[in-house]
Amino acid sequence: MSQWIERRRTPRADLPGEEICGVEIRQRVRLLDISQSGVLLACEAPLPVGTRGQLRAGLAALPFSADVAVRRHAAGRAHPRAGIGAQFAAIDERSTRHLEQFLARGKPSGT
Repeated sequence: MSQWIERRRTPRADLPGEEICGVEIRQRVRLLDISQSGVLLACEAPLPVGTRGQLRAGLAALPFSADVAVRRHAAGRAHPRAGIGAQFAAIDERSTRHLEQFLARGKPSGT
């Protein structure tokens, strides 16, 4: 005889195999490089290629937010933390404008 006491208030339901669940993990990253199409980030733990997430930052005091997808890992002596190359997957109009303004500030004059 089992000593197991059921404490659930509702019955458990089996899910079909095609169900997808996500886990939200917040991780501080350091922005190493940014372009019109993506970013190079330094972070404590490497994320697998294909991982999707959201990047939120301030670019010269302008708010920036974009959905990103990890495309590659970049290791180097200059950046001892895990280097992650991520491509912008979705970016709203306001953040696109703020990114363009930020990138224009960094261009040498005359180009």
